[in-house]
Amino acid sequence: MVFIRLVFLNTLFVLTLSANILEYFEKGVFYSTQGREDWKEAKKYFTKSCNTFYGKGCFELAQLYAKGLGVKADPIQATQLYSKACDLDSNKGCLYFGIAYENALGGMPRDYLLAQEQYEEACDMQNGGACAKLGIFHLENRALPSSSPQKAQEYLEKACALHSGLGCIRLRYLNTQTVGTPQEYQKAITLYKEKCSAFYKEACLYLGIIYSQDKVVKKDLKEAVFYLEKACRFNNFKACQILSDLYNQHNNRGATKIYAQRATEILTILNQSLPPPVEYNLSQAQEYEERGVKYAKGIEVPKDETKAYALYKEACTLGNAKGCYRAAQAHIEAKGVKQDNIQANRYFKKACYRGYSYGCSALGFLYQYGEGIDVDIQRAYRYYNRACSLGNDGGCRLKKEIL
Repeated sequence: MVFIRLVFLNTLFVLTLSANILEYFEKGVFYSTQGREDWKEAKKYFTKSCNTFYGKGCFELAQLYAKGLGVKADPIQATQLYSKACDLDSNKGCLYFGIAYENALGGMPRDYLLAQEQYEEACDMQNGGACAKLGIFHLENRALPSSSPQKAQEYLEKACALHSGLGCIRLRYLNTQTVGTPQEYQKAITLYKEKCSAFYKEACLYLGIIYSQDKVVKKDLKEAVFYLEKACRFNNFKACQILSDLYNQHNNRGATKIYAQRATEILTILNQSLPPPVEYNLSQAQEYEERGVKYAKGIEVPKDETKAYALYKEACTLGNAKGCYRAAQAHIEAKGVKQDNIQANRYFKKACYRGYSYGCSALGFLYQYGEGIDVDIQRAYRYYNRACSLGNDGGCRLKKEIL
């Protein structure tokens, strides 16, 4: 009887805590709703929600710090909260944390690899904006270890299916370039006109490009200029540049100078505001990982697990997925470093989101059985599913067994 009573009281406590968490969040939403904004009250309740480990609460609190609503604007605090939100399974938190890395915001370095990791996690959690970002990374050769047109197509299709406006815009543009049929162009034009009216500068740009050429769609310079000028007003560098070239072709020197100057101004702002991205030496990273294996097994060198771990860690820092996985294993097995499942979790996650399937299945195992972390079957399934999508048969089997 005593045991049953304890179980009942514990269940009642968990249900009460869950109700309080949702109540805090809903009150925060109430006070941030248009027409009854009280940002100080919103901050109070989002803070309580975040402090009780509710990812959505942390994300909304981060937004207040990012925009200076009810608090002094603090991009560093905002970025830290995006990171916490991401750790608590907020896909928007992961997306915005990735944006911070991509654009060197909130004290973060401009690091495409770390941005890509966050976008991968957010996309896995069905965030269309993050999937679109990944598609663009592959289109613009910013994905690591390598970019792939096929991957770009896959990510953009997923983004569009998840109702990402940017994802649909980029997908349609990609299809006009690869498929190029009149039907495909018509679909693109219909979408672009809708999205351009909704202030998507890329849509205005692509309309301008289509109408400035004489390919599948009949050339219409009046329409081209209209949409390019709109995109240029939205600070799209490429649109201003194309406008300048168009006016130059028609000997309108005044307009040529205006738009060339505007393009230069935008490019200057971009170059001044963003540091160069972090560069990764993937061949050196692989060399460190391979040397780590030799020290771990005593091949050609004296066995030294501490040195092996240091090399794995360095390989991971330089972008090597296997290095991250081996560093995680070292923490699990206490080889060359103290046993630490939380650190192992972090390294497995890096391995997983850099495309190493065994990192994903290991994460799934940790969450399924609560090895040093709380049991979370939903996360376990997500990681097994990702392992499966990366070609890991064990991940495919385990995701079926866990259902």
